Amino acid sequence: MAPDLVIGIDSSTTATKAIAWDRRGKAVAESRANIPLSNPKPGWFEQEVSDWTGSLAKALKQLTRKINSKRVAALAISNQRESFAQFDAKGTALRPGTLWLDERAPAQSEALAAKFGADRLRHISGKPRDITPCISRCLWFAENMPAIWKKTAKTAEVHGVLVHDLTGNWHTSVSSADPMGLIDMARYDWSDELLSAVSLTRDQLPRLFRAGEVVGEVTAEAAKRTGLKAGTPVVAGGGDGQCAGTGTNVFVPGRTYVNIGTACVSGRFATQYADAQPFRTMTAVGEEGYIYETCLRTGTFLVNWVVENLFNIDPVKNPGIFRELEAEAAQSSIGANGIVAMPHWSGSMTPYWDPVTRGVMIGLTSSHKRGDVYRAIMEGVALEQSLMTNLAQQASGQPFEHYVAIGGGARSDLWCQNSRRCLGPRREAAGDGRSLFPRRRHRRGKGRRLVQHRAAGCRRHGRKTRQDLPSTDETLRPLSGVARHLYRSLSRHPGLECPSQRFRRGRPRMTDWNELISEVVAGKWKDPTTGKPATVPFETIRIEESLDGGEADVLAPLKLGKRLAVVSDTNTHEAMGRRVAKHLKALGAIEEIVLPDHLHCDEPTVAMVQEKTRHCDAVVAVGSGVLSDTCKYATFKDGRKYATFGTAASMNGYAASTASVTLANGYKTSLPAHAPRGIFLDLKVSADAPHWLSAAGLGDSLCRPTAQVEWWASHRLFGTFYSSVPYTLIGGDEPAMIKSAPGLKTHDVSANGHLHRVLTLCGLGVCFTGISHHGSMGEHQVSHWIDMFAGKDHPGTTHGQQVGVASLAIARLHHELLSMDQPPEIGPTHISEKEFIQRYGAAIGPMCYAEAKKKAFDAAGAKAFNEKLRAMWPELREELRPMLMDPAEMKKTLAAAGGPTTATELGLPRKVWRDAMKYARDVRNRWSFLDLADDAGILDDFLNRDEQ
Repeated sequence: MAPDLVIGIDSSTTATKAIAWDRRGKAVAESRANIPLSNPKPGWFEQEVSDWTGSLAKALKQLTRKINSKRVAALAISNQRESFAQFDAKGTALRPGTLWLDERAPAQSEALAAKFGADRLRHISGKPRDITPCISRCLWFAENMPAIWKKTAKTAEVHGVLVHDLTGNWHTSVSSADPMGLIDMARYDWSDELLSAVSLTRDQLPRLFRAGEVVGEVTAEAAKRTGLKAGTPVVAGGGDGQCAGTGTNVFVPGRTYVNIGTACVSGRFATQYADAQPFRTMTAVGEEGYIYETCLRTGTFLVNWVVENLFNIDPVKNPGIFRELEAEAAQSSIGANGIVAMPHWSGSMTPYWDPVTRGVMIGLTSSHKRGDVYRAIMEGVALEQSLMTNLAQQASGQPFEHYVAIGGGARSDLWCQNSRRCLGPRREAAGDGRSLFPRRRHRRGKGRRLVQHRAAGCRRHGRKTRQDLPSTDETLRPLSGVARHLYRSLSRHPGLECPSQRFRRGRPRMTDWNELISEVVAGKWKDPTTGKPATVPFETIRIEESLDGGEADVLAPLKLGKRLAVVSDTNTHEAMGRRVAKHLKALGAIEEIVLPDHLHCDEPTVAMVQEKTRHCDAVVAVGSGVLSDTCKYATFKDGRKYATFGTAASMNGYAASTASVTLANGYKTSLPAHAPRGIFLDLKVSADAPHWLSAAGLGDSLCRPTAQVEWWASHRLFGTFYSSVPYTLIGGDEPAMIKSAPGLKTHDVSANGHLHRVLTLCGLGVCFTGISHHGSMGEHQVSHWIDMFAGKDHPGTTHGQQVGVASLAIARLHHELLSMDQPPEIGPTHISEKEFIQRYGAAIGPMCYAEAKKKAFDAAGAKAFNEKLRAMWPELREELRPMLMDPAEMKKTLAAAGGPTTATELGLPRKVWRDAMKYARDVRNRWSFLDLADDAGILDDFLNRDEQ
């Protein structure tokens, strides 16, 4: 019997479906087996690997009972994407597989973007920074389940798992593997660079095949389980999204498909690789090339949600309700009688990549009917789809001529009419008055063939798989401006948010120094952008007017051990260290270690602390900046616990999980460390400290406006990560801190309490974001440069004092640049490794050059940047202005606290200060307005005029 059938397998999130097709493309038989879904923890979505393989066997067994398995020429697999599992050397699953729905790894997603740079990560993988690709979960496993990750002999996505189950081969389709985010898309191969970042090797991954290639044959054992004939070829298929595009024959020039289903997925085919923020790039199935794909998480899902939750109607009991509501919606006017819906009930993928964006419906009145609401939802989805399509077209340079609509929504005339209305003006672009969606027959060609037909030598004839969208002369395009305005006002998406509004609202003044802080530490505070509680690595943070005599009581619950090292320096020992050591003797053996004054947190000092405390179970630090960072990093390196008693409100690093360390070659950098188990702040001790220490803490805090402006601008211009959470945390406390600043000079306890709260909450922000950008941008780079390169001219000032003066200068630069009606125009970055070595020496020069090179512009990059900045300048200025603080008010506040406000007051020679401002950009790959001004050739002029 000559084989005349092929089997298509669709292993989705909910079920495995198997369909047998004949040579004419007719479905001869089909079957289905469900796959249960597990949600063991909030944000965790998993399935047992045995359910993936078991449902495959069950579906195939049902199918082969309906057909003769000898007729099957080949089979191919379409699979749910971004879902994968881990296996030991025997091929046994080590744990359940995690799904594309999983939300456990946002911190790892941001960490990877920070490591590679969001643009480079996207360029390699084709995927903008997002929690969906498996790469983030790979890093999560490496960090949170290291034993399982080390035991992993193979990790594979669903296609690879099913191929191994059928053939015994660890083989997969590149079109199924690429959504994992581990593929070098331009090379159709695993990226060694990305694999290394998540502690994987090629040997741990399946061998890659192009869609349409035979990946193996059904084994005898698999034949028994499935009913297939042993030796049946298994052909590489692809991810379900790309396969949907193939089903629409997306390879027709000018064609864009949209799958109006639970989510709205749209795509364009291109032969050349490209990556951009408005879309994600996938490898095509059926042709050599790529799919530029957009995705709106909520499509027809919203219709069901409205019907069930707003209208309280069960569609199962009333299946005709959708026709009834569509008829009512058709009677509503275009624009839904003034209701506008932002359809982000489940966050946003393209083009914003913001999982915490939320849905909005605005404009409701007592006159509205349910048909208006129903229509608003449809129009909101159509408007968002239009925006995604337009942005993807602009970014890719790939115009479209017509849509092919598939999915459940494509059966609705109203859905299709709304889609057409949103794209109506394109009729003018065609220049000949043709319909935007002209009727076409599918063209023949290999792009239309099912991939298994290619392997089996079969062809199927073209048949319609779409619905041509109805014609109309009316348009919804004017509403897109309304929708964009709503996004700018309400969302936290870069460029479509007003973060300053959220910051300015703040909170009412707290009467308890620990209010909000204790809620965050206890996990009771809910992130206002997600509605979810967050956790931090501390067991306790206490700010009290006095802790004298209560040190053992607050430390005992931490259970640090029986032998504790109390580490202080000559100054902090007298201020608090002796007292802490005395009272902690109630807990066990105490070893007092008093370090010399004028310490530096460098590698030799860290090693000294490790050696002096090595016999102790844990370390209790008594001090502030340098001493705190030294103990933090020393205990992090050897895996011991520590707690800290702060002696001055001089910095925000008490609560940070990073440490500022000077390496052996003199390079100062922030290194991963760990947070203390407990932080204890005695306000009377802090108030008794030299007032210039408190003024230094104020200087470190006054960088909020400069850091926020530069973080936001970087986010808008380069797509780097941004979060409003750190600013929400400190928003209610910053005004009180500024108002009470004069009290720092007079050693006022309350003033130190307000400052400590802001410093602590700012440090907590690092724990939420995993990075320090919210309080460390250009102004901190200036301070780092001074510490690293001022040499004998260094006046001995603290980091906070230097940050305060730098913040004032950069705030003045911000005001000057943002007052320009036209943006600065940059040229290529002048960068030479030879010059860096001459400037910084052979040890540090190459390191600085490597950092600076990452953000340097060549001629083409500068041109592209100028075009982008010019286009968004008016909007960007409006977004940044509310974040600013008047430099004159900042200076007045800092001076009132007794802090230095100019380089002269710092004691820095004029040339050293100018060099610090000019070359601070060299020390870290963190773009700031110093980069903008220098590349535009206006920084020198600013420094000549600015007060120093």
